[in-house]
Amino acid sequence: MLKAAIVDNEQKAIHSLRLAIEQYCPEIDIIGQWLTMSEAIKGIRQNQPELIFLDIELDNDVTGFDLLEKISDRNLLDPSTG
Repeated sequence: MLKAAIVDNEQKAIHSLRLAIEQYCPEIDIIGQWLTMSEAIKGIRQNQPELIFLDIELDNDVTGFDLLEKISDRNLLDPSTG
């Protein structure tokens, strides 16, 4: 099972993505979902997902890339290693 998380500022988008993952990717276990950068940072550090489905545009000029910079200490799955 691959541990994953979803970060998006729209609850509807999180719900849709979660349903698609549950239906088409049973090998992925969604262990967390967060609406804000601060919630996501805390949740990612606590739950340590291997994969993050990350919205590019979050709130107040904050992007998904900003979030990645804040959690640079995390060891996420490297897609280049297969």
